[in-house]
Amino acid sequence: ELGHALGFGTLWASKGFLENPSLGNPGADTHFDGPSAVTAFDAIGGDVYTGGQKVPVENEEGSVGSRDSHWRLAVFSNELMTPFLTPGANPLSRVTVASLGDLGYVVDEGGADAVQLNLLAAPSAVGEEVEMIPLGDDIWRGTIYFLDEEGRVRGVFQ
Repeated sequence: ELGHALGFGTLWASKGFLENPSLGNPGADTHFDGPSAVTAFDAIGGDVYTGGQKVPVENEEGSVGSRDSHWRLAVFSNELMTPFLTPGANPLSRVTVASLGDLGYVVDEGGADAVQLNLLAAPSAVGEEVEMIPLGDDIWRGTIYFLDEEGRVRGVFQ
């Protein structure tokens, strides 16, 4: 949730990084095209990705609060910013850190968890279901008011 408050998935469109949104166009090749995130994606194994444009954003799984605002589950598996939390580790990848850099933050990708995509592996066997906690509808799609210390409105973001 903190990632969304910092702009992950919430500012992508307004900053021009969300391409091919899937809301209203399910299954579109939705992707984040920030240059730092694309470089980080390639560095963790995305250089062999052939499923569409880089960096793949969720375009099918979950609800309105999942699509267009999380990494694509089918590619990123258990990464922290996919639309579902899985049992065990949910690492924060260099791609997520780099995407925040694309949004304008000063970041250190060296602080990310060691994540390596295994895009050449065969899909898991049918019946090997993993319990996942959905994070859908976790994006506020309305007006955001910025308040000062006294509670006065100092800015509005649509």
